[in-house]
Amino acid sequence: MQSKKIKKSNQGFTLIELLIVIGIIAILAAVIFVAINPSRRIRDTLNARRWLEIDSIARSIKQYQIDHNGNNPTGLDNTLRMIGTDSTGCSTDCGSTSEIYYFDPSESLHYYSNNTYSVRTWFDITSTSDFDSLTVSIVLDCDGSCSGPISVRIGNASSYNDYTLVNASQITTDGTTGNRSWYTNTYPVAKSSLGNYFFVQLLKYTGTGTVKFLMDESGPAGPDPEYRTSGNGDGSQAGWMNDNGDYFMKIGVPEKTADACLNLNSSLVDQYFKAIPIDPKTGSDEKTFYAVKLTASGGAQAVACSAENNEEIQIIR
Repeated sequence: MQSKKIKKSNQGFTLIELLIVIGIIAILAAVIFVAINPSRRIRDTLNARRWLEIDSIARSIKQYQIDHNGNNPTGLDNTLRMIGTDSTGCSTDCGSTSEIYYFDPSESLHYYSNNTYSVRTWFDITSTSDFDSLTVSIVLDCDGSCSGPISVRIGNASSYNDYTLVNASQITTDGTTGNRSWYTNTYPVAKSSLGNYFFVQLLKYTGTGTVKFLMDESGPAGPDPEYRTSGNGDGSQAGWMNDNGDYFMKIGVPEKTADACLNLNSSLVDQYFKAIPIDPKTGSDEKTFYAVKLTASGGAQAVACSAENNEEIQIIR
C-alpha cells in the first residue's frame, strides 16, 4: 500500500492580501464608529473643520499685520464682526463671553458631596448687556461609579427653572483638585426673565454613587455663595446658610456680532486666501458665520458662531 505524501505549505499571506484585510477592517471600524452616534460624529467632524478654518483666519490676519508694519485689515477693530459681504443683518450670538469667574485656584481647595449639599451663587448682572441664553459651567467629580442626572436651577427670588447639566455617568472618576474637569451646558434663559440679580444653583444629587463639587475655602469678594443640607429650597433665603468660600462655578453669556458684516476680501483674498472660509453648515460668502475682532493686546481673535455639541470654538493669535 503506497503512502501519499502531503505537501505542507509554509507560504503566508501576500502583501496584497494583508492590505485588503487591513482595508476591510478600517472600513468596518469607520462604519461602527459612525453608527454608534452618527449625528454626533457628523457634528464633531464639522467642528474639527471649524477649528482649522478659524485658525487659518486668525493666522492670516496676524501675517497681514506683520506684512503691513502692524496695521490691521480694513475695518478690523475691537468689535466682534461676522466676516461676509452683507452690510446688514449680520448680528448673531457668537461664542460665549464669561462674565463672572469667582474662585481662586491658589486657595485651599476641597471637594464636597453633592449628595449632601445643594449650593448656589448669586450674580449681579446690572451692567451686563441683554442676552437670551446662559452658559453654566461647574467642576464636578464622581467618587467611584455614578449614574443619574445632575441638575441646576436658574432663577431669582420669585421664579426659577430646573435644567439638566450633565449625566453623572459622563463625569470624571476620582479626579483631584489639580486634575479637575468643568461640565458645561447652555440654556435658553434671557436677562429680561432674570432681572439684575439672579442665582445659579447646583441641586442635590439623587442618583447612584457620590458626586462631588469643588470649592475654595476663602475666595475673593464676589457673588454671595450659599449652601443647604435639607432639600433644594426655593428662591427665598429660608434654610440657606452663607459660605465663606466660593464654588467652582462660572456663567457666560453669548457675545453678539455687529449688524454689519466685515468684508475682508480686499485685505486677505489672493495674498492669503483663494477665498475666505465659510462655515461648513450655515455659512455663505454673504454671511460666513465666522467672526473676528482684535483683542486688547492687538491679537486676532477668530470665532466659529455655529459651533455644535455645546463646543466653544475660538482662537487668538
